[in-house]
Amino acid sequence: MKKIIALMAIFAIFIGTTTAQDLSEILENYYEVNGQDKLSEVKTITITGKIFQMGSEFSFTRIGMRPDKFRLEADIMGQKMIQAFNGTDAWMIAPWMGSTDPQDIPADQLKPMKKEADFDGVLFKYEEKGITLEYEGIEDVEGSDAHKIKATYEDGDEVSIFIDAENFVMLKMEQLLPSMMGGEALTETFMSNYKMVDGMAVAYSIETKVQGQVTAQIKIETVEYDTEVDESIFERPAKK
Repeated sequence: MKKIIALMAIFAIFIGTTTAQDLSEILENYYEVNGQDKLSEVKTITITGKIFQMGSEFSFTRIGMRPDKFRLEADIMGQKMIQAFNGTDAWMIAPWMGSTDPQDIPADQLKPMKKEADFDGVLFKYEEKGITLEYEGIEDVEGSDAHKIKATYEDGDEVSIFIDAENFVMLKMEQLLPSMMGGEALTETFMSNYKMVDGMAVAYSIETKVQGQVTAQIKIETVEYDTEVDESIFERPAKK
């Protein structure tokens, strides 16, 4: 019996070591394919494209700056919507709410916005960010085998990331987010149509589903790295 218990313990250690090693190899392949070494040197990124939502089409521009600033502008029915985060302060301008003055981002949107501002994403230098990763095996993502990795933040939030088992690009992210109807809803973001831009892989098509229903589609048109950006655009403007 003691021998069996000892063998089981050794087997458990072996499995744990293999899983950790597999995760490390998956991440290294992911960093290499996606050009993480080049991305680490990038200071700004400017993306333009179209958002298709609820039967409407909107143009947008998204500007990111290291370490954790971003600004999103979208032309919606002839009015400009702005969301911005400067690393500490998050604000928005939504004219259809009756004012062109900057407003606080709603509390239920603040946490995901702060995470979105992470220039390198959840998988790079995750330990420094207090994130724990767990490898959960292979799953099917729309006909492709994908490595499933669960990321747990210090605040307890969890997100599952699916990395293509052959090409090592990100295929999907899924997490439970606050629902407009109350409670939480499963939100899935699918990435596809990857193109290389200056040695870095970029998904030019992004689709979001909530509880299995498509809620938004994004088509990227241009991606530019290290264009000159005025840092003041991330700061909350004074009220008029």
